[in-house]
Amino acid sequence: MTISLRSKQLIDYFCGLPLIGIISVFGLLKKSLKPTPSEIISPKQILFIKMQGGGSLVVALPALLGIRNRYPDTKIIGVVTPGVLSFAELLGVFDELMVIEDRSFLALFFSTLRIIRSFFNIEVVVDLEVYSRLTTCLSFFLFPKFHITFFLDDLFLRKNIATHLIYFNRAYGAFYFYEQIARLLVSEPASFHECRASLINNLKFDKNCTALGARNVTIGTGCSDFGQMRKLNQVQWEIIIQRQNSVSPIDRITFLGTEADRLFSEKLIKSISAKNIDITFENLSGKISLAEALRSIYLHGEYWGVDSGLLHFARILCRKVLSAWGPTDPRTRLKDNDELEEQILYSAIPCSPCIHVSEEPPCGGNNLCIKRLFTSVADSEVSTNLIMLPTKGSLNE
Repeated sequence: MTISLRSKQLIDYFCGLPLIGIISVFGLLKKSLKPTPSEIISPKQILFIKMQGGGSLVVALPALLGIRNRYPDTKIIGVVTPGVLSFAELLGVFDELMVIEDRSFLALFFSTLRIIRSFFNIEVVVDLEVYSRLTTCLSFFLFPKFHITFFLDDLFLRKNIATHLIYFNRAYGAFYFYEQIARLLVSEPASFHECRASLINNLKFDKNCTALGARNVTIGTGCSDFGQMRKLNQVQWEIIIQRQNSVSPIDRITFLGTEADRLFSEKLIKSISAKNIDITFENLSGKISLAEALRSIYLHGEYWGVDSGLLHFARILCRKVLSAWGPTDPRTRLKDNDELEEQILYSAIPCSPCIHVSEEPPCGGNNLCIKRLFTSVADSEVSTNLIMLPTKGSLNE
């Protein structure tokens, strides 16, 4: 049993906000006593902090690999939570990974102390968390020579803590700001071709292996606990599968995901099979590791999914990708890839995007931004049900 995402958010807000305010005062004093050099040259160690969202770590791969290539002899360390660990392991850019346990509050506290003790006074710390206040505090307590972090509207707090600040514009591509970190470290981001070659080598895939015959598709129906409204329901997936099959017949569909996605995929398979559609199905959700899932994506050559870690891996490994968006704007997550044949389903409405912008979705989870991809949603319905978050009862009562 791990600490819930909501509990983590509450801890970050109520503990992180006052703590970061206090630390800001000490940071100002520290800066006045010992000015920091502006240029970072040939660091011996670089520590990256990523606590939430394995998918965004994959989005950052071009920047991370660029830094890895620029400093082959530098020790690159990752500090992650268990949920991000498997993603970090597969990227192949970290020399060491340290885990901050989130199974309980005591485990969280003592594993954080262990990180501070192990890497106190390290040369460079890069905080990849845009929205977390506590990771900013953790970075400060490591007393690094160089501290790189993002800021939003909290510059007045963070400018006395970090040595290098990057403005994170939520309306622009996240990958752009990750790449600014690489450039601060005198590095150039790796290309998609380089990322693909690195992943294939790290995962020990056969470089000469070609995609399976006919049209074989892998589908990831799930996403992380953060932003579950990104997911499509059973009927919506049926529509996509039937539409795609009518355009070009599908020979086989393999479902990937966690054990939590398994039952949903089983119901979807049963429903489509009842319509006498001539497709062979396999449900590997919860049965294979992340590395094995990536091998399946690589061999099949075509992937469909929502905004998730699997999608971002697929955009590097695949030749053909279909993705559905709503609560997140795809332009903020998908960097152009000339090697990829890509179909993006997205219909912007006034409240999209809401993930990473609002603490809670203004629709209360009734994701009309997704529904609009499959049905006609009137502007009046959008205005009534999305812009104002209902509290008690119905807005129409």
